[in-house]
Amino acid sequence: MEVALDLEAKIGLPIEQWAELSMARVGLHLVEGVEVVNPTSQKLFYRITDSAAHLLVTQAADSIDAFDAARMVATANIWNSEAIPASLRAFSVGVMNGTFLRPSHQGGGVTNLFLRWQIYSGCHSVHDLFGLSLVRQDHDTPESASDLLANLATEFGHPYSFNTIRDWHKKKSYAKFRNRCDAASAYMRDKYLFDLGVIKSLR
Repeated sequence: MEVALDLEAKIGLPIEQWAELSMARVGLHLVEGVEVVNPTSQKLFYRITDSAAHLLVTQAADSIDAFDAARMVATANIWNSEAIPASLRAFSVGVMNGTFLRPSHQGGGVTNLFLRWQIYSGCHSVHDLFGLSLVRQDHDTPESASDLLANLATEFGHPYSFNTIRDWHKKKSYAKFRNRCDAASAYMRDKYLFDLGVIKSLR
């Protein structure tokens, strides 16, 4: 819960409204070297360092979320006549002339993906920290990590049932969703280690 509240503070949006968030928007609030500037209700742009822009464009070749984030920065800054680093200018030209294409769909869907990732990763955190099973059989006592996160999500206005969250973990049809969530969690873990100086670069 402390992690969620910390993330809530960084993003600037209450947990109750997380269904409105995209992975790209959240990423821009968390990436080192990117500052969201919102001087008026009618203007929003990004201050972004050369290194952050280069990393974002590099990741945009393989990641839908990074591609969308790079496009958000470029669009906002061009619209507001704000500066963008050379790598983002090249990215923008590539998008416009069709040489830099959005990566193929990676699964997981788009609707509420950030919120669903938080619930899914929260289940794994509870499992790892407290030893609760990720899921349970229908006839078992509702004391699994998926039960806990279903109840917690409902308290904050996001009514996902145990059965739905269980399916995210177990059903073959959600394999791409799991892969995308696991990749996002791995990036956040690497970013934490990078910020601590344990690793020298982000993938």
